[in-house]
Amino acid sequence: MRKSFGVVLAVATLLSTVLLVGVTPAGAAGGTTCKTNTGTATFTPPLPPLSSSATVNSTINSSGTLSGCVGGGVTGGTYKLSYKDTTSHNCKQLLTYTTKTTTATITTTWSNHKTSVGTITLIAIKGNPTKSNVTGVTKTGLFAGLHTTTSFAFKAVPATGCTSTPLAKVAVTGASPVVIK
Repeated sequence: MRKSFGVVLAVATLLSTVLLVGVTPAGAAGGTTCKTNTGTATFTPPLPPLSSSATVNSTINSSGTLSGCVGGGVTGGTYKLSYKDTTSHNCKQLLTYTTKTTTATITTTWSNHKTSVGTITLIAIKGNPTKSNVTGVTKTGLFAGLHTTTSFAFKAVPATGCTSTPLAKVAVTGASPVVIK
């Protein structure tokens, strides 16, 4: 559950980062740092609320916007990610998740119309179910071979999601800049 929720949030944060901190390979752009990351993630089907013992395998679709980027010839970008959860979850599991990681593919289209495709890993923060750390690496396109780091926070939309209603959507906000280098 936390994995699914974290993936959605990570996607929003990492889709634009798509990288993990590392050495710049020959021919790769010099990287970028994006100050702002905002997005949403949806769960289909929604995760059952805390009062339910039912579980579901959700597909998580995430999209978002990066802005305030400096370096690499970009000023911002948009990202998309889709992830099919292979394990059934519900809100109770999501909110008590401790130390799971999730990996997904992310695609970012930058302000210069170039694209990056990479892999991101969402790392749940023990004891804080509404925040995750993200690392990743760009596989192809702009920033290929570069690594990304960031963290993000998320909240249910509407606020009753998970508590008294199923969780269908979360808003994602960057808790730290997206760094690609």
